[in-house]
Amino acid sequence: MFSRGQLNEVTYSGPVATSPHAMPAGAVHHHIVPADGSTFVGSRTCMFLVAAILVLDACLAGLVLLRRTHMPAPPVVVSAQIGILAALAVSGQGAAERGTLGTAERKLMENAFDGTTADGGMFGKVTLSQKAQQLREALEEQGFEHSTYYHGTKQAHLLSILNDGFLFADGWHGRGIYTTTTYEHAQCYAGGGNPVLELEVYYNPAAMNAYLRHVQHDSELNDVWLIGDPLIVIPTEVHECCSVEGGTLPCL
Repeated sequence: MFSRGQLNEVTYSGPVATSPHAMPAGAVHHHIVPADGSTFVGSRTCMFLVAAILVLDACLAGLVLLRRTHMPAPPVVVSAQIGILAALAVSGQGAAERGTLGTAERKLMENAFDGTTADGGMFGKVTLSQKAQQLREALEEQGFEHSTYYHGTKQAHLLSILNDGFLFADGWHGRGIYTTTTYEHAQCYAGGGNPVLELEVYYNPAAMNAYLRHVQHDSELNDVWLIGDPLIVIPTEVHECCSVEGGTLPCL
């Protein structure tokens, strides 16, 4: 800080160094100093304050980033429409219609999944639409649990599955969504370069068979499960299926 004391003028007339900028010989050099003999440190003080401010600013920015990193995600607010869909999933009412193209129940479900995409375009983590996020939250609020299943398909069907939800297929064990508990088996239904969807399937743990059931399959793993409502199937990731060696898939 500058001294607030009275300033004195000091006269110096000694020898000076010779340089292009030196004063002429014998010139009188006037130096203004504070009356108490102290020196000006204003420039150095300003530089110190600027450096201190920069360091403090960096520390505050780091604290803000750390807080944001460790802050929990804001809660998902479930709309009334999605709450009704979740209640229908709990009761199972309209499940067959939701799995059938062109029905009114189907259109409501398609609206919920509209906007769901894979982060990599074709493959990668799945980003759910806002309504699909709400649906998952609503199912959890109903006390539903989930398990991981897989579904192999072709590229031509992927976008409609993500954007509209699953349709029912007719199989040996009736209509529904056929899934497996292993990626290795699901790849048999995809083929090299095609997608295998990783899924969260939600159900009431007290009545699991009302929502999905194991069905006998002649594969080595015998791990096929039939899902009874597309509303309880939430895609989480799209994997690119295995490379095909020798023209055949290692189906199990």
